[in-house]
Amino acid sequence: MIDAPLILGYGVVEAIVLAVVAAASTYASYSAQQAASKRAATQAQMNANAEAASADAAAKTAAEQQNAQARAKVAEQRRFRQQQTAAISGQGILMTGTPLDILADSEVQNQLELSNLAWSGDVNQRNIAHQRASALAGGANGAATALANGPNRGATILSGAASAVNAGYGAYQNTPRTTSGTVP
Repeated sequence: MIDAPLILGYGVVEAIVLAVVAAASTYASYSAQQAASKRAATQAQMNANAEAASADAAAKTAAEQQNAQARAKVAEQRRFRQQQTAAISGQGILMTGTPLDILADSEVQNQLELSNLAWSGDVNQRNIAHQRASALAGGANGAATALANGPNRGATILSGAASAVNAGYGAYQNTPRTTSGTVP
């Protein structure tokens, strides 16, 4: 017969070893969860930065295309005005009255086309800026979510301790006892 005091069905030494092992495994689990949540947060931020860089590149490309389209439109309009002027002058018509009105209308139309081109470019730039801001906000949100979903130290340690107590209590329940409380 062993007369050592029992703690949840274990001897004192076994109970201490069990508590140390439970604490060590709980801490290892917590550390692994914490590292995983930090990696997920870092990855989410890196993805957002990559999307923002992509949006920046798209904005630059769109601006270059808009400038090229505007230059092409101005050159086209210049050629058209020169053709109109040559056609009017070749007929011996003075640059007054109806021909001048036609040229003025053409100039108004040209300015309207340039205005529309600039407006569509501005809308495109605003859309790209919004996409960039959304990507960065999404990355920040993803990082915050990853960190928030990381380990909860108190809950993890408590659950580890509860598991150890549960195991000890189960062993205690299954241990044969005499009325004196000692193990036969």
